[in-house]
Amino acid sequence: MRLRDRLLHHPQHIWLRRALFQVHLWVGLILALYVLVMCVTGTILIYRRALSTLLSVRPHIVATGPRLTSEELQQIAERVHPGYQADQVSLAEE
Repeated sequence: MRLRDRLLHHPQHIWLRRALFQVHLWVGLILALYVLVMCVTGTILIYRRALSTLLSVRPHIVATGPRLTSEELQQIAERVHPGYQADQVSLAEE
């Protein structure tokens, strides 16, 4: 079979076509991953304030009952959440 016939009737059997297909495939996949990473990081940068408020830990505010000392509050917090230690207790100013 001549080269012209192979090009027209069975182009998938030519090594240059297969090599170009592999190059096209891998370059396309790498570029697609690059674009995906750019889109995700750009979105995170745009919504960073909303994400930080959504993912931040909010303090527990207790405002009922008699006024307790900071030591009493720490004991209550450690009793309610066993296995954890209260590092800081803040009292609201009147």
